[in-house]
Order: sequence, then C-alpha cells, then structure tokens
Amino acid sequence: MNKGFSAKDYFLNVLESKEKIFKAITEFKEEEKLAYQEKLSYFKNLHQSKVKADKREKGKALEELVTFLFNTTSIFKVLENIHTSTNEIDVIMTLNSKGRRFLSEGFLDNKFDIFLAECKNYNKTIGVTWVGKFWSLLNSSPTKLGIIFSYNGLSGG
Repeated sequence: MNKGFSAKDYFLNVLESKEKIFKAITEFKEEEKLAYQEKLSYFKNLHQSKVKADKREKGKALEELVTFLFNTTSIFKVLENIHTSTNEIDVIMTLNSKGRRFLSEGFLDNKFDIFLAECKNYNKTIGVTWVGKFWSLLNSSPTKLGIIFSYNGLSGG
C-alpha cells in the first residue's frame, strides 16, 4: 500500500467500485423502465379487474414480467418453459459470458451460476404443498437457488 493510503481507504474504494458495478448491472435504462412499468401495470390490471381474466393469461403475464427483469440485467441467459422428464420449469437463468466474468472476479456469488424461477399465479397465497414441490424440484436439479414469484405471496409467517 502507498503511504497515506490506509486500509480503510482501500476498502472504501473497493466497496465503491463493487457498488458501481452492481448499479450498472441492475439499473434500468429509461426505455426498460417504461417497458417494465407497462408490463407490471398489465399484470396488476389482470388481477384487479372486475372482469375475470383467463388463468393462462395471468400466468403468461407473470412469466413475461420475471423474464423481462432477468433479461435486462445483461448478465443472464434466460430460458423459459423448460420441460424435464417429470416437471416443467417456468424460467431458468444461467450466467452469460459477462455474468461469468463477474463471477470469476468475485462480484457475483456462485449460486447465480444457474437458478430457477417458478411463477405461481393463483387467487390466493401459495401454500406449503407448492413450496414443498418447488423444494423437491430444486433438490433434484443442479441449481443452488430458486425464487417463487406470486402475486399474493406465500402462506404462513
């Protein structure tokens, strides 16, 4: 270390650098923000409308919202509706070349190498049965992380 450059200064510079990288990865460009707001409004309207929306339409809107979120990060390759011998996985994210570079440089945790997202779009909270099925899916796959997306959240405390 240079004279006059303390360990604290070094740590703060590294932290600031990582924060800038995180912001660059996660921040929406203006057109992305507008597209996201449009997709989110459409999704919310399907749920709040007095007219009964088709279950498939609601599910598709949620999957499109989730896919959009991960595609805009520019570090993931997003695969939708992947069929296995026993299940259908709504969304699988894997790191693309830029994401792998961030992983190798220590800016990302290795659990982001490949992970699953399950979109459950019911008129009530997601119960323990679905959580158990999701855990089973995670347990039988090479993933280290999974996220359940639901308009009404999960049941329990």
